Amino acid sequence: MAKPNKNELKRAKDLAEKLLEANGIDPDEWLYEQYLKVQSENADIIESAMNFYLSHQRGESKPFLGSQLENDSEI
Repeated sequence: MAKPNKNELKRAKDLAEKLLEANGIDPDEWLYEQYLKVQSENADIIESAMNFYLSHQRGESKPFLGSQLENDSEI
């Protein structure tokens, strides 16, 4: 699917908001729930990133770029 331009995006958003409101749903609350859903569905990515960050803070791992450079020099 092609990325929509600003006018297409605005039209789609406006229509969706009207449909949500017609069904008694607050568009902001619905959008917030969608953001939470995406975060929940990707909790493994968030957890991995946090584990990497914490292990780096504790000095258990090298920064990603540094370890990548070391690996490249060994080839």
